[in-house]
Amino acid sequence: MNNEAPPTSGTITPPAPPPEIRGMFGPSGDSPNWMDAVGQFPNGVPRFNSRAACLEFMEEYNTYNGGSNPYNPHLQHIFTMLTNWEQVEKLLLPAIFKARREVSFAEGVGR
Repeated sequence: MNNEAPPTSGTITPPAPPPEIRGMFGPSGDSPNWMDAVGQFPNGVPRFNSRAACLEFMEEYNTYNGGSNPYNPHLQHIFTMLTNWEQVEKLLLPAIFKARREVSFAEGVGR
């Protein structure tokens, strides 16, 4: 039995960047790379004139950044898509409860 390592092509594939949160929390929790990338858009919300422009933006972004879901790193959505209730409980609900405790400068809305 041969215990030698298989030959390599001489190129080393760098590890994939870690997955990140996109478009859920803004500056309070989205990755700094995402915030920088969407800073060019009004209100930091990506807008495109065509499907092709959107695909170009995301292909470029995903080349250098991780997936859009920390628990499913293969997902490459423009915004993080939570895929089960456990993710909602771990990621989204704590952020909602935290935001509700923060001081708001918005005028109160009657009920």
